[in-house]
Amino acid sequence: MSMGIIGTLPSCLGKLSNLTLLLLSGNDFTGTIPDEIGNLTQLVTLSLDTNALTGSIPEVLTSLPALQILDLFMNRLSGSIPNSIGNMGSTSFGLEFFSNFLTGSIPHSIGALVLSTDVILSSNLLSGTIPSSVCNLTSVLTFEISENRLTGSIPSCIGRLVNAADFALFQNFLTGSIPPSVGDIEYSNLFELQNNLLTGPLPPRIGQYLFPQLLVLMENFLTGSVPPSYGQSASLQDLLLENNYLSISLPELLSNDSFALLYGLGLSYNFVYGSMTGSLPRSLQYLDLSGVRLQGPIPLAFLQSPTLQYLALQSNAITGSLPPE
Repeated sequence: MSMGIIGTLPSCLGKLSNLTLLLLSGNDFTGTIPDEIGNLTQLVTLSLDTNALTGSIPEVLTSLPALQILDLFMNRLSGSIPNSIGNMGSTSFGLEFFSNFLTGSIPHSIGALVLSTDVILSSNLLSGTIPSSVCNLTSVLTFEISENRLTGSIPSCIGRLVNAADFALFQNFLTGSIPPSVGDIEYSNLFELQNNLLTGPLPPRIGQYLFPQLLVLMENFLTGSVPPSYGQSASLQDLLLENNYLSISLPELLSNDSFALLYGLGLSYNFVYGSMTGSLPRSLQYLDLSGVRLQGPIPLAFLQSPTLQYLALQSNAITGSLPPE
């Protein structure tokens, strides 16, 4: 809870040798993080998030022997992530550095954080490739490195993050195809790769047992069709594939009993063909078919859906008129 404390962090904090928790989140602290915090050898949780701290992440923080939680998100920190971050591998359960101005590459040593359940580095200025060592983060539940400047391909071993319920790599400059190993993730909840430069087909599966509830792959260069397994999913609620180069048969995609729980379907600016004669998925509320080269009259199923709340059909070659009722 914010107390509105202002000023800088005093170096005398390093004299509190028995301190186990230091929670200073949600204030208005400015200046740098003092190196003297590295003297707090009993410290288990250090939360300095949601302030206005500047400067780099002190390397001494990565040597604190008992530190499990290090929250530095939503500050103005700059510089690179210390290569020594791997020193925290035997203790760290959470690493949240998102919403700063961190630069440089993700250090290879991050793969040593084998106990971490949350690795969130989103909304920084990180560049370079994703090190294959991230595949060692087999305990991670949330893996988010979106909104950076990362390049190269997604490591083929990424499916080893079997527990990554929330997986977000969106808004980078990633290239290559989506590795088939994403099908090894056991229970995915959120899977976001939008706004990259990814090519190739959609993977046959995303999630070993259940598809994610939210699957966002829009704004890439993906090709091919939508695998039948997507429609057979009992968990997928939002499928957003806009602005790719997919070739989609609408009647096949929306065949009877497909997408049992689907609320949102975005297919705009792909190539969609075929006439829709059956009914829409019974839960569908959002349907975007803008710019998909639809021809002929508006399918009656679109107008008779009892659940549909948003329907976008602009930039097509639709003919005819709407029925009076």
